Amino acid sequence: MSKDFDGWNSVKQKVNGFNNKYIKSGEIWICNLGINVGYEIDGKGSRYFRPVLVLSGFGKEGGIVFPMTTVSKSNKFLFEISENNFINLTQIRFMDSKRFSRIIGKVDFRTIQLIKKQFLKII
Repeated sequence: MSKDFDGWNSVKQKVNGFNNKYIKSGEIWICNLGINVGYEIDGKGSRYFRPVLVLSGFGKEGGIVFPMTTVSKSNKFLFEISENNFINLTQIRFMDSKRFSRIIGKVDFRTIQLIKKQFLKII
């Protein structure tokens, strides 16, 4: 499958001019994830959006996030945070807060602790 790296580059240049947002642990945001290489999870649509769960927020700098998916595969690398909403534990990454578009939800402290515990099992 061919990926539109040139299209993403145009969007990425605009994203770079966006204002920074304040990011906190447990928040679920729509982010400009972009087009990535190989098995790295991509954003979708013309703005390359995907929801992400913030594991650790670093104020206006950004945060460590897990991309989310609705595709359920029975394996130890997916963690269900709500019905038909999963995070992929293998896709953890830091994202600058300029990529964050809007908050769409939040998970509680207990859920974040369970995610950290599951993540530590796979590393």
